[in-house]
Amino acid sequence: MNYHIAIPSYQRYECITLSLLDDVMDKVTVFVANQDEYTKYKERHSNIKMVIGEKGIMNQRNFITNYYDNNEIIVCMDDDIKGFLCQERSVKHMLEDCVTYLSQSKLSLMSFPPTSNEFYNKRENSYTEGNYLTVGVFHIYKNDKSIQLYTCLEDYERSCEYIRRDGAIIRCWNVCYKHKPLAKGGLTEYRKNPNSTINATNTMIYKYSDMLIFKYRVNSLFAQIRIRLKTYDKPKVIKLPNTNMF
Repeated sequence: MNYHIAIPSYQRYECITLSLLDDVMDKVTVFVANQDEYTKYKERHSNIKMVIGEKGIMNQRNFITNYYDNNEIIVCMDDDIKGFLCQERSVKHMLEDCVTYLSQSKLSLMSFPPTSNEFYNKRENSYTEGNYLTVGVFHIYKNDKSIQLYTCLEDYERSCEYIRRDGAIIRCWNVCYKHKPLAKGGLTEYRKNPNSTINATNTMIYKYSDMLIFKYRVNSLFAQIRIRLKTYDKPKVIKLPNTNMF
C-alpha cells in the first residue's frame, strides 16, 4: 500500500515513536532541522531514512508538504508517541485500514480523538465526517502543496483549510494514541514565547471566524480555540448612510 510516514523531530534523538513502527520502517522518513541535527540522529538511527528540512514545526510541516507529490498520502506522527490503542490490530494493519478509507473518500484529512480514553471514543461508526480540529501529534492527509501553514497553531490551521476546501474532515474513532510531550525539543521554543501563541490565536480567530470560537480557561493566559459544530456564512457588510449620526 502506497503511503509515507513523516516524523518531524527536533532535539529528541531517541525519537520514541520509531519503536512502534518496526513493521513499516520502510515507509518512515524523519525530518530534522539542519546538518548538525542530522548527524546526531544518524548516530542513533543509522538505518532510518532522514531528510534535512527546516527548523520550527510550522516550517517543517510546510517542508514535508512540499517534499512529497500532490495527492500522495502522508501519515504524520510526532516523535513523542508512546503507544497506539487500535483494537488489537498491529500498527501496520491499523495504518492500512486508515489509509484505505481515506484513499476511497472524497475528503482529504483524517483526524483522531484527542484523548486516549477509549470510553469517550466509543461510537457506532468507526469513521465519521464533520468539523473537527486535528491534533498535530497524529493525522493523515492527501497532500496538497497549495495548502501552506502560517502560524504555530499549524494543526488547527490545516484543519480549517481542509474543511474550507472539502466541507468536512474524517474522524477515526477506533484508534487512540498515548503521548507525553517531552521537556526538551519539539514545540518548546514556541511555548516559551507567549506572544507567538497569542498572535497565532488572534490570527486564527480572525482568518477563520466562520469556523472557530474561543474561550478562556481558569489559570490560562491563552484563549482556547474551539471548532463550531456548523460553519455559517459571514454576514454582508451594510454601508451606512453618509450622514453625521452624532
